[in-house]
Amino acid sequence: MPLLRYILPLPHSLVQILGSVQAKAGMCKDNTVTLLQCSGDRPGKRYRPAMTIVGNVLALHGGFVLNREEMDVSLFLLNFVSRKWSRITVHGDTPGCICEHSMVAVGATIYIYGGLKFGNEHWHQNSDLWAFNLNTLRTKPTWELVEPCSGERPSFKWDSGILVPYRKGLLLIISCFEFLTKNPPPEHNLGTFVWTFDLKSKCWSALGCIVGDGPLQPRQLAPAVVVFDDVVYAVGDYTPGLDKRIVKYSVFAFNISGMSAAKFHCT
Repeated sequence: MPLLRYILPLPHSLVQILGSVQAKAGMCKDNTVTLLQCSGDRPGKRYRPAMTIVGNVLALHGGFVLNREEMDVSLFLLNFVSRKWSRITVHGDTPGCICEHSMVAVGATIYIYGGLKFGNEHWHQNSDLWAFNLNTLRTKPTWELVEPCSGERPSFKWDSGILVPYRKGLLLIISCFEFLTKNPPPEHNLGTFVWTFDLKSKCWSALGCIVGDGPLQPRQLAPAVVVFDDVVYAVGDYTPGLDKRIVKYSVFAFNISGMSAAKFHCT
């Protein structure tokens, strides 16, 4: 059975891998893998956290702690130079107990969006955007809840958001597909949408639907997304026949300026 895993890009043709169940970090270069022996206050074995890279530091937040059946609200930082983990003590409000959220870094600031949040004895989808400036580590480490300029924001009942940097702001891909079946519930069959967030004006803008009513039918999930110039590339899994339990994989592209979508035929 495959383990849950997280792979992050690094400079100089490196790929960093963190095994969520095994709680081990590795680094891949030139088709070789090196296991990193890390010290410090480690996050331990967990799954469904959020991670990103800021320079020589890996940031990890949230997720389930394995074998303890509980959430961890802590923010952890791993210094790749010293290979030492640090648990950050923050002041004030925090994002709370969340998992399956998305994290990205813009400059020295970490942003996290969405995920599942536990409150009032039940789970619910969360559409909050939080920011953490690493420069506050020298003074008073603090999370900041980013309030949108208006009521227009991503607010789907069932969503899975992927946050990536885009120009001087953020870009969000939301897959509103929960069931790859022929007749899914209407609230689980909304499509895959693209939103942008302007960090200066703090305004969300809806760009459109990549999948659901466009040329990328049949329905598709987008678990991995990257942006080059003005094009969004999504490595997704989809089903060619909704009456069959068959899942295939492909690469989908969405041109933001031209509002056009295409599917790559990979070999």
